[in-house]
Amino acid sequence: MDEKRDFRSAESLEAEEGRRDALVPFLAGHGFRVSTDGDYRRTHGASAVEQLIRAVSPQGEGMLMRVRLCWLRKGKSSNEHLFAAAQLSSKLRNESHAETLAHLQDRDVRRGITHTLFVQDDRLRRIFCAAIVPTDALGPVWEGQRVVAEELLRSPSARPNAANQILNGKSPTIYLMDERREDSYRIPAVLWNMPGVLRFGPAAVDVPVPGELASVDAVNDLAPNPDLLGRDGAEAVQRLASSYPRNPVVRRAVLRRAAGHCERPGCGASRPWVGFLDVHHVLGVAESDRPRNCVALCPNCHREAHFSPGKDALNMELLSVAQTARTEQILFRLRGLQGPSDPC
Repeated sequence: MDEKRDFRSAESLEAEEGRRDALVPFLAGHGFRVSTDGDYRRTHGASAVEQLIRAVSPQGEGMLMRVRLCWLRKGKSSNEHLFAAAQLSSKLRNESHAETLAHLQDRDVRRGITHTLFVQDDRLRRIFCAAIVPTDALGPVWEGQRVVAEELLRSPSARPNAANQILNGKSPTIYLMDERREDSYRIPAVLWNMPGVLRFGPAAVDVPVPGELASVDAVNDLAPNPDLLGRDGAEAVQRLASSYPRNPVVRRAVLRRAAGHCERPGCGASRPWVGFLDVHHVLGVAESDRPRNCVALCPNCHREAHFSPGKDALNMELLSVAQTARTEQILFRLRGLQGPSDPC
């Protein structure tokens, strides 16, 4: 008789440790004051790891977070970049999803766990999508996603005999991202629009998430009727997101310095109306909100600075532009000449 195969391999557990090690620096980089012990607690079970992190948010809220990692992207699936999800439990209590969700919430409340941190990284362990969900919102998020997924299964474009992905068999699951079908963005939208949820990464900017949409099994090769896309009318939603303050005086100083032209070397694009140029923080606003870290860019160059494959080299070039402009301003003043105003 064959020996029982281990549920998790040593390589899998080692990879998971690396993913978990990245979380404390990620939170600190977004303005959280993490406990000096780093992980408040990391417990290794037979086949799973429990990680708790104690931190204070940029708004001063004390948090004890349970970490839930989304499925690891291994590069073996052509569409794995189109979705991100994490299991809440590997099995059900009494074959009931509702009872399982209630048990998980009650357990965390008793232990003083205030939030759940969901994280999706790529194969290089770079975190690009994360959400911090209050403990009492976990059940409503899951139930809301379940209802939406059930509605989508009744749509004409649904795959025949498809199962509800939120139920995930006997493993209740929450989605942070889903671009596999034209309407599947509605599932993660429940999470991102839930009051009290803190959102991080490009998938948290707006819902639906921009990007390539594809049908998993290509069940319908016909182009969708554009008259059936989207909707008329919309309901207002409240969102809570972590961000850094920006000094409007700095923005005005950078725009005055640019004199209406994109500051990227070789571009120089200009339009005659106010608001054409964006102010780009080269090293990020968390690093510095001063003119020496800012350049004025046209919308195209601004997107390249954030998303293009050559963004790192471009940002080094832009940093040189910003710092050179700062040096020129200082020289103007030393020579007693009238230079652009720089409050910083």
